[in-house]
Amino acid sequence: MRAEGGVDGRLPGLLLGVMDGGHLERRVLRLIEERLPMSRGGRLVAAAGCVVVIGVLSAGVVMAGVRPIHFAEEAQLLHSTGPLPAYEAATIKLAKDDGRQQAGQRSPSEFVIHDFTVKDLLQMAYGIKSDNQLEGVSGWMTSEHFDVEIKLGDEEIAAEQKLPIMQRVDRWALLMQRLLAERFDLKTSEAMKDVQVYELVVAKGGAKVKASEMVDDPERPGTKKPAQGPFERLRGPGKMDATGVPMSLLGEALGRLPDLGGGQNFGGGRMVLDKTGLAGLYDWSLVWTPSNVEAGAASPNPEAPGLFTAIEEQLGLKLVSAKAPVQVLVVDHIEQPSEN
Repeated sequence: MRAEGGVDGRLPGLLLGVMDGGHLERRVLRLIEERLPMSRGGRLVAAAGCVVVIGVLSAGVVMAGVRPIHFAEEAQLLHSTGPLPAYEAATIKLAKDDGRQQAGQRSPSEFVIHDFTVKDLLQMAYGIKSDNQLEGVSGWMTSEHFDVEIKLGDEEIAAEQKLPIMQRVDRWALLMQRLLAERFDLKTSEAMKDVQVYELVVAKGGAKVKASEMVDDPERPGTKKPAQGPFERLRGPGKMDATGVPMSLLGEALGRLPDLGGGQNFGGGRMVLDKTGLAGLYDWSLVWTPSNVEAGAASPNPEAPGLFTAIEEQLGLKLVSAKAPVQVLVVDHIEQPSEN
């Protein structure tokens, strides 16, 4: 089946969070009530802008609705610098859309995904930040939902475990690119497209974010890690904080907020490009009055300013509207997944 038509902007972009051995090894955007079920039309999720529920599997591994965060050049698709990682086996089944999208590493050899559309898989596999970066998606690619289980061989497990966590997350995304090519017969091309974005810059008074305290990482001698975190979490509508995260992640989170045009759940918002020039990891806290408070409803933070003002006053940063070329993934051909 060949995909035709445009993009359905209502379904979520996704972010990867994995807990390994009881230690959070990936910055995870999360709701204040971590075990709250995610609803596609849920107002809390819409206010959150970019997070799904975190659930605990029997193996003791936390899973979250996922999309990898990439720290390469802004607005570019994820590419492999060598052969794509391989899997030993993979099963794909139609899933009931139960509104509880989840994905994560259940064990060193297993990666599981629940309730994803093909659009979601593409967003995860290529590090897509906005619907503006995806073309040729429609029909069953946005309406049919799949459960996927991927099993790695011993050689791949050994290779993965030698990598820092950020590279490990990207490796799982590249694994999904292979799965889409082999099981969905995905063929893509790329193009550059000028789109409206926000640039995150340092305000006149200077940045107010705090450089994260770093400590030696005992698991990787000679390297440092944040003393706390790394994580970024949403503590309810209009409240977000972080420790041990790069400025690019702040841009990722802001870009999915309804205040900046984010979609009903997660995707579709205007991209926020990090132009602060602030390298390294930072701690920050942000409180604002959401712009999408329903008529007659009380503001969750009545004393707080709007998002744009809050960013400048509390973080010493500023959002500037701009137009920038971004890399776009075009789906040229795709078919229903082959049998297991």
